[in-house]
Amino acid sequence: MMVEKGRTVAVIGGGGREAALIHKYSQSPHVNRIVAIPGNDMMQETSEKPVQLFPNVKATDYSQIINICKDEQVDLVDVAQEDAVEQDVVGMMKFVPTQAIGPRASAGRIESDKNFARSFGEYLMLPQPKFTAFNFTYEQYKPTPTIKQVEKYLEEHPNKSWFVKAAGLAQGKGVIPAPTDAAVLSAISELRNSFPDASKVIILEEELIGEEFSAFALSNGKSFKVIGYAQDHKRAFDGDTGPNTGGMGAISNPLLLANTELQKGVEEIFQKTFEGLQQGGIRYKGVLYLGGMAVEEDGKLKPYIIEFNARWGDPEAQVLVPGLEVDLFEMGQRVNAGDFKNFKIKQDGKVRVVVAGVAKGYPGQENHVRGKKITGIDEARKIDGITIYGAGIKIINSKHYVNGGRLFYIVGEGNDAVDARERAYEAMHRITIEDDSLAYRTDIGYRDVARLHKS
Repeated sequence: MMVEKGRTVAVIGGGGREAALIHKYSQSPHVNRIVAIPGNDMMQETSEKPVQLFPNVKATDYSQIINICKDEQVDLVDVAQEDAVEQDVVGMMKFVPTQAIGPRASAGRIESDKNFARSFGEYLMLPQPKFTAFNFTYEQYKPTPTIKQVEKYLEEHPNKSWFVKAAGLAQGKGVIPAPTDAAVLSAISELRNSFPDASKVIILEEELIGEEFSAFALSNGKSFKVIGYAQDHKRAFDGDTGPNTGGMGAISNPLLLANTELQKGVEEIFQKTFEGLQQGGIRYKGVLYLGGMAVEEDGKLKPYIIEFNARWGDPEAQVLVPGLEVDLFEMGQRVNAGDFKNFKIKQDGKVRVVVAGVAKGYPGQENHVRGKKITGIDEARKIDGITIYGAGIKIINSKHYVNGGRLFYIVGEGNDAVDARERAYEAMHRITIEDDSLAYRTDIGYRDVARLHKS
């Protein structure tokens, strides 16, 4: 496939995931400039091509995005942020017109509506936990409050451990583990208060016992390719404790996925999922993320579906996208053309560990850190095998300041988990925020490090 040079790419989103995508697009010989909507201040520090930010435009404001794409003569739009997928920004690109990579809103329901996703999985007999949905939408008109229905359900299913989920999008924080009935009721109250729109429907799932992983596939609407595996660390504190944050770090090529039976099961899930969507008249085009759980059954590891995301994960993208041995612009062209003929996607074989640097108190109690000065980022970058992607940071006069909760992501690359992790933490130790306001997990990749030491 011939592609002209001098192209402009727009990336929709403003976090570390989008920074990693921009870094990769900037390495394409076809691309000479990049537009980030809204973007973040550190993107230009890692990009090899000029990046123009539109910080005052929301990723869901498709009318402004359309105008920007027209004015900037954008050739390819990468819709990387989940709420932008939900608002069908990909579909709106027909008014530019320009090519877009990412699923339409109808396909994105597999993430934006967890009740739909679970019902879809049940229909296709995909491996997933047992679940029940409770609808709080018209609560004021119900003779029996929904919470009473939940209490009755819990009485009928005693002595179980649960996960409580908001059915809608909740910024990666809509899942709460609940080991007791009281914890279930508390979690429902917390979700309904924090994410009222996303929690109009609440999903109650039985807990699965196993090890989590992330798998990613790319579909062109006709066929798909598995493009990588990672392992996320979602909880705020070491040892997988504390509140769910959406991602405190990740490792690529986790040793868990060296298991061929597990890989085969993952590919079967992707196959049935894409086929099921096509049977429903939905052609999925873009990246599909399977959040899975490896459960031991009869001496073998079987993958179960924890969730689907209709985009790259964050922070998984930060360890997977840099290792792709592919031109990202050409990949987008292939997806749009529905053509994977003679097109190979593979990873470079390196292991990468990403550690999120966050404002102390994150998630939810970090506002007192906003505006504080961050030092040491430039020193950390001097370490071999280190890349730093920005997120919630403001740059003023070449100095870095706190402007959010998840601030930056340090990616260390190496030959194995030990090597990659040592580099990442050596870099992290060079960074400080005034008043000791930097927080991060110290155990990212701990499972693979333990496996290597054991072997």
